[in-house]
Parts: sequence; structure tokens; C-alpha cells
Amino acid sequence: MKAEETFDFIIVGAGVAGCVVASRISQSRPGLRILLIEAGVENDDRTSGAMGFVAGFGSDIEWPHRSVPQERAFGGDTVCLTSGKLVGGGSGVNYQVFTRGPAVDYDQWADLVRDRRWSWNGLLPYFKRVETWYPSVEMKERGCVTIDSHGDRGPIKVSHATNSGKPRNYPLREKSRRFHELLGRKQVDDMNSGQQLGYSEAFSSTYAGLRSFASSYPLGVNVTVWTNSTVERLIMTGRTAEGAVIARSVGDKIERVHVRARREVILSAGHMDHPKSFFLAASAQQKSCSDITSLQS
Repeated sequence: MKAEETFDFIIVGAGVAGCVVASRISQSRPGLRILLIEAGVENDDRTSGAMGFVAGFGSDIEWPHRSVPQERAFGGDTVCLTSGKLVGGGSGVNYQVFTRGPAVDYDQWADLVRDRRWSWNGLLPYFKRVETWYPSVEMKERGCVTIDSHGDRGPIKVSHATNSGKPRNYPLREKSRRFHELLGRKQVDDMNSGQQLGYSEAFSSTYAGLRSFASSYPLGVNVTVWTNSTVERLIMTGRTAEGAVIARSVGDKIERVHVRARREVILSAGHMDHPKSFFLAASAQQKSCSDITSLQS
């Protein structure tokens, strides 16, 4: 095992949450050293295009997780639980539909936890901070650009089909609109302003034919990114994680590094590998490190 290294923060997983947290800490605490760990690659040209999600199907830039057989819902079939295996995580291989959800959901969550910071109005400043929004052509023509609900300086570019870099006119657009109106549905000016009931032009995290995703978050010089690296186990003292044993791919060899955190270990490894990290940590307290090699998800 390579000699021990030390950082102030260790962030396990460079998906959406990991990239955001690393960016925020690096900006607010430029004097701290941050390690961001990712099992996949730093970038892949296959994901850059707006239709880049097709390249991910069954490839090495996705984790091919599947559920256990779903007897009641799907007659025993398994369900795809795929996630991204690159910096940016699932946002690098998803379908790029960019929707916040209805305001009522957030307000109900705030009531449940008795904390208005989780309400729609409490979270709106963070929604705006995420994006650089390009209003649709129709919004501009109708004079219903909802500037107060959107950001214009965030790392994620958000646009619509009619203005994703240049004006576009789709032949079925008006027929689709007429279809919804015949069903009695009303047009929503902005489905990301908290009111989603009705029909509207969708928001998408693309611009000029290119995907915009979490790898776009700026990282300061105080952030070190280790790609092609996996956490073999967390180093625990009681119930506190103080570090991790990292397996790094260096050429054709695997290098194991003992990393310590002066402040915190932050887990953001996704829906499958997050609990896996806890499992390995618990197992390590009962076995020696040499007994633990891998855990099949």
C-alpha cells in the first residue's frame, strides 16, 4: 500500500452531488484541500452530444445495475437502475429533461420536516444558481419570460427545443398543441415556475446541440480529482469515518492509497454504491482488510 495521504475533505463519488459539493466547498473555502473520487473516467466524447445518452447503453460509462425481480409489478422482470460511470454521474448519460417539479411538493416536504428552507421559495435561489436559462422563442413572442424564476449565470445551460442554440420549427408542434387543447388542457407558460398542470414546451439541459451536465461545475485549484478510483472500504473510528482505502488504476496496475480526512468524509456515491460503502466499513470491523476484496452489487 502506498504511503498515507491527507486532505481536509474526501468526497466519494463525482456524480451530480459530488461535483456540486466539491465546487461549493472549493469556492467558499479555497484554503482547504479537497479530494474528489470517481470510479469512472473524467470525460468521454460520446456524452457530449444532445443525444449522447444512446452511447451509454450497455457501455463502460454506465453502471449496469438492475433491481431484483419485480414479481407483482412486472411479472418477475428486473428494472434498469443504471447510473453514470464518469465525472458528472447520471447527468452525463440521462435524457436531459430538466424539470424541478411542482411547488406544492416542496411546500409539503417543508411542512413535514418543519423547516421552510425546504419549501419552494426556500429552494428557489438554489434552483436559479444552478442554471443559465435561455427562454424559448414562444415565451419571448408572448412576452411571458419568467425571469424571476430562473438564473442566468449558472453552470448548467437550460434551453428549449425551439431555441437550443438556433431557432427551430417542428412540423408537428402546432398539431400537438391543438391536440392538447381539444382535450381541454391549458398551456403553462413555464413548467419550471412551480405550476406544472397543463402542456408546455419542455426544458432541457442542452444548448447548441451539446449536453450540459454536472461536470461543468467549476472546481478550484484546491480540488484534486482521482478518476478510475474506487473506495475499497471506509476507515472507521467508532461510528465516524476518518478516511478511506482507495484502489487507483495506474497504467496496468492497481495502487492502493490510505487517505485520511482532517475534517469530513462525504459520501455521494449514488443509490447503489453509497450503501455499499457502509457495508464494507461494517465488514471491515469484523474482518481484516485482506479478507475484503470486492462486493458484487
